[in-house]
Amino acid sequence: MGGWHAASVRAGCGRWVPAILGVAVLTAAVVAAAIQPGLAVNAPTVSITASGSNEVGSPIFANSNLNGGANPTGTITFDLFSPGDTSCTTPIFTSTVPVNGNGSYNSQTTTTAQAGTYRWQARYSGDAGNTPAGPTACSDPAATVVVSKASTVLDTVASGPIALGGQIHDTATLAGGLDPTGTITFFVYSPTDQFCSEPPLASSTAAVNGNGTYRSAD
Repeated sequence: MGGWHAASVRAGCGRWVPAILGVAVLTAAVVAAAIQPGLAVNAPTVSITASGSNEVGSPIFANSNLNGGANPTGTITFDLFSPGDTSCTTPIFTSTVPVNGNGSYNSQTTTTAQAGTYRWQARYSGDAGNTPAGPTACSDPAATVVVSKASTVLDTVASGPIALGGQIHDTATLAGGLDPTGTITFFVYSPTDQFCSEPPLASSTAAVNGNGTYRSAD
């Protein structure tokens, strides 16, 4: 604050002299506190995008973008959740990658064992000059990946010509499945039913245990 006071210079001659009573200054301590590392904390943002739709057994991954940080370090952690975990409660796969500045980061890849919609989340750990960010929203459409069933291929080869009254059979080769189980059912139709539109003459079922060759009953 400023003020005024009177001073007498000599007898019979008085005048007003300005004097500074106080000045607001930033002390060295205040300046040092303002620029001290670790006191100025940035708040970066983290986003996530899942890889495209895929079949069971094919690799999937997620990508995260970190923005707004001040030379951020630390880590980004990716969590993957199974199709039934719609609230992102328990991850079935976790990948952590180091951060070296703002930018784009990929998780490690993983393969899935069942069909359905999987969900990814990402979170940034933060560091001395940057606050943590995330996790990203479990309901984010960009963070979901649809995994479809594996595309199996089934080929069959009938047994060769035989004399009337002999036994016939069929052999099927299953390929392209991911550890397939279940069954293969064989149907045999009469010689006059060229479109297999009538009820079959007989049928048999073979249990499936992986890709491979399976034989019908005679």
